[in-house]
Amino acid sequence: MSNSANTAARLKEAAGLVEKARAFIFDLDGTLYSGRNFRRHLLFSRTGEWFSPADIWYTWGERRTREVLSGCDYQNNETYFREFFSLLERMTFRNAVFLRQWYFGRYIPRMNEVIKRFYSARPGTADLFKTIEAMGFPRAVYSDYPLPGKRLEAIGLDPDSCGMICGPETFGAQKPAPRPFLTIAEVFRRNPAEVLVVGDRDKTDGAGAAAVGMMYLRIASQNSAGALQWSQFCDIIMDKYQQSP
Repeated sequence: MSNSANTAARLKEAAGLVEKARAFIFDLDGTLYSGRNFRRHLLFSRTGEWFSPADIWYTWGERRTREVLSGCDYQNNETYFREFFSLLERMTFRNAVFLRQWYFGRYIPRMNEVIKRFYSARPGTADLFKTIEAMGFPRAVYSDYPLPGKRLEAIGLDPDSCGMICGPETFGAQKPAPRPFLTIAEVFRRNPAEVLVVGDRDKTDGAGAAAVGMMYLRIASQNSAGALQWSQFCDIIMDKYQQSP
């Protein structure tokens, strides 16, 4: 199939999903902003205080810990973080109390600083959220990293305009665990089949959606080449709004 035929097929599929959708769940990192070269910027950029070799070691451990906990559901945030830092302790050979302080006192703040310096929301994102609100559809931003509201601010978005803001601290779980997706649908008062999950990772966003019967639309990023472009998705939403009564 030619590139133009592939593009036409993706657009047709996306338009069909949007037409059925009565609520939206958006991934944050890699979806609402590109995230290209993020890890390099995080580890090596001259942003704030330099990361030391120890910081790089802890960051490697954090990444491995997140991979191990993929899909885990501990029902509440304290149990989730207790397991998270216990596992990170085994990964890095540092005390869990120290690692919790490092994570929330150094790692997450640096992440926000790097995002604010190097990234901004994809073009059209602010208008997209306003349009979805104007159509009367509930929306949420659901991230696997804590404090997503801070990162929304870092990329220039108003968290209040983005609807329900969720992270692992909201549910005590990590994508693609099904319960958080079902909980959001319950808050929306929508059948899961009416909810469209928009993300860039099939193994997290896509798998979570599939587990509860939600629709899923993959956005092109460094993690998902060959998927729908964000600008194309925005155009489809705007077309739906203009056609609505």
